[in-house]
Amino acid sequence: SKPNDGYYAHLSSITNEISMSTNGFDSSSYEVLASLLMNPSYITVRADSDFYTMQDIIDYAKANPGKLNWGGANAISIHSFFFNMLSAVADVEMNYIPYDSTAEVITGILGNNTQVATGTNAILSYVDSGDLRLIAAGTYERTPAVPDCPTVYETPGLETSNFETDYTGSTSIMV
Repeated sequence: SKPNDGYYAHLSSITNEISMSTNGFDSSSYEVLASLLMNPSYITVRADSDFYTMQDIIDYAKANPGKLNWGGANAISIHSFFFNMLSAVADVEMNYIPYDSTAEVITGILGNNTQVATGTNAILSYVDSGDLRLIAAGTYERTPAVPDCPTVYETPGLETSNFETDYTGSTSIMV
């Protein structure tokens, strides 16, 4: 943009937009020019978990309010946003445990401090090693990286009309 031409360029991620929206930032007045990075969110559990589907997690949370610990990176992030939306849509009470990094999220779930964790592509190596198991991808469509992993939206009651967003971390240039 040129000085005083009324246009602003902005490099943004969904996390930035979430945190800035609480301070008056309105991303609807911006247009995305290009996406630089797409990093899907994955819902995982320990390999020895009794949870095999999103419905298993929801059913447990309904039967045991406040007993399920769900780990994710940062208190304000795509992970916490997804957690809060899921809690509201499924009408369940769970605990979100914010960690400073995906590495800490993985340590938390492997140490059984959380029963469920949300992570990005970095978590897939622990799925490949057999330490963690994928439950769902937070994307509208199945991802090429793990095509056998269902999406969150394949769970009855969690269709896209309820969430209205794709839980893929992205970094974009906006004007």
